[in-house]
Amino acid sequence: MEDNLILKIRSKNSLVGKLTQLCHEFLPHLCYKFGIEIFIEKVIDGALIFFKSMKDFINFHQILVHVNIPEFPSQPSSRLKKDNIVEIFVEIIKLPHNVTIDDLMPGVATCYRIISKNIEVEKLSATTVIFRYLDANSFVAIFDFLKVLWDQNNAATSVMPKME
Repeated sequence: MEDNLILKIRSKNSLVGKLTQLCHEFLPHLCYKFGIEIFIEKVIDGALIFFKSMKDFINFHQILVHVNIPEFPSQPSSRLKKDNIVEIFVEIIKLPHNVTIDDLMPGVATCYRIISKNIEVEKLSATTVIFRYLDANSFVAIFDFLKVLWDQNNAATSVMPKME
């Protein structure tokens, strides 16, 4: 597995923790249907995301480009702190040979822009990028949408696909 990619996602916001839990349960099964090998492991302050290869990373983000989630109305939420900003740190733990953070940023940014277009992306170092959602209310709305989608998926399918 010389070509694998490992990212760590972390945030102090509890909504991000809930989203990573949802992704931990949902994304590997969804990606498996598209032949993408991704594994997500929950850690104390976020999640580790393992892509078996760069091809899996690229295919994952190509699918996200075609996902058309409507913009959700921004409504105030009691679940947010008063500053209304959600920050997510993405740290590269392991990169394939000849790949840099600059190669990954467009794909990772595509993923996070699905949640909201009102986002800032800042490269903090050679291994860390921060995503700031400036209007966290849309973050809450899409989390609620994904939670309903996942609950419906669980109710509709009692058997998950076998991993080989």
